[in-house]
Amino acid sequence: METTTAQGSPGEVYLFTTTQSPTSAPTQARTEDYEVWPKYLPALEGEKGLAVAPTLIKKAVENALSKQHAPKKGSVEYDSETRTLTVSGTRSDVQLAARVIEEMTRGRRIEAALEHLQSEVDALKAELARLKKSAPPPPVVN
Repeated sequence: METTTAQGSPGEVYLFTTTQSPTSAPTQARTEDYEVWPKYLPALEGEKGLAVAPTLIKKAVENALSKQHAPKKGSVEYDSETRTLTVSGTRSDVQLAARVIEEMTRGRRIEAALEHLQSEVDALKAELARLKKSAPPPPVVN
């Protein structure tokens, strides 16, 4: 019970009593907190054919979810035909799965960007060497 006191005229005190609603109490996982999150996993071939296998990502997500809350965990399914990993569970399960996937795929994305940047650097070096060869020799000052 909650008690609230309010004063009106001098000498008068009003006392209001209410009960706390049972729905205001925190609950574990309500049905509206349940989510399904599909994530497309493209082919992630790395240097020398090394790849982040979708089945490896699935296993890592399952392991992380089982550690988050041991008695009950979200589910993880991978469909190789559509290359889609589907995580079902609470909002925190989906967020954890997203973090695991991000960490596992970040390296390959960075590697691809670095390869592209390196090819641009190599092209600029070749252009600089070409320009040096075609430039006239500097004048000799006596």
